[in-house]
Amino acid sequence: MLPAGAAPDPTVPLPEGDRGDYAPACSACAITSGKNGFPGVLLGISGGIDSALCAAIAVDALGADRCARDAAVQVHRAGVAR
Repeated sequence: MLPAGAAPDPTVPLPEGDRGDYAPACSACAITSGKNGFPGVLLGISGGIDSALCAAIAVDALGADRCARDAAVQVHRAGVAR
């Protein structure tokens, strides 16, 4: 986890495989929030795997104390057209 406004060291080699994708996503989250002066992030959580991954990235990048969530619950009704 990086402190607010801190940037990762660009000279550190990135891990391979899935970690090679995850680490830059965490760094981008930390850098973007720091550059824009955001005190934290608000996540819209639907319950899907993409929401879980976004939440994990935000928490790993910023820390749980700088992340809040809003559950976006959908109601499904059989036979009702949207």
